[in-house]
Amino acid sequence: MSNNRAPSVTQPWKLLTLFLAEFFGTGMLLFGGCMAGLDGFDNITTNISRGITFGMVVMMAFITFSATSGAIINPVVSLAAYIYGTLSFPLMLLYIVAQFAGALCGYGLLRAVTPWQYYLQAMELGDGHCVTVPHTSLSSGMALAVEILLTGILVWTNCGVWDPRNKKDSDSVPLKFAFLIAGLSIAGGPITGASM
Repeated sequence: MSNNRAPSVTQPWKLLTLFLAEFFGTGMLLFGGCMAGLDGFDNITTNISRGITFGMVVMMAFITFSATSGAIINPVVSLAAYIYGTLSFPLMLLYIVAQFAGALCGYGLLRAVTPWQYYLQAMELGDGHCVTVPHTSLSSGMALAVEILLTGILVWTNCGVWDPRNKKDSDSVPLKFAFLIAGLSIAGGPITGASM
């Protein structure tokens, strides 16, 4: 999500640093964002509270890891960064592997520290937890179209941030992405889960 281009990588420690930044950033997203969707602990979540929290977690990940890896934290955005020219093909692959591994570990950590009853309640009610769950009124094609549009908006926004003409407007990028993710999550959450 950063407007900085990834550095030319020739040293193994630099590759490890980039991998770990994307790993921990994506892990932070899944751990913190999905925690916001847990009903329990005397808390009932809403679509708005979940959307705002996801936006704030993206902002935290961006502030923490953007100087290291660009804080892309999304495989589709990594692909877009490759197409745009921000990432080389090998770095795109490294980022995607790190993001998948980080997502699995972040969600796994949340599962490890959360009582099973909260997940069981979500499954009994027919809702997933932190997954894509299209509304019953949608066809598969409609749900796919919604996800494509939400993801497209996310990718287009990243491309706008990466555009060198916007370099002077980069000081509030973490806040802008917080609002972007919150808005997309609030809008798309009830329709498909807004997985993007």
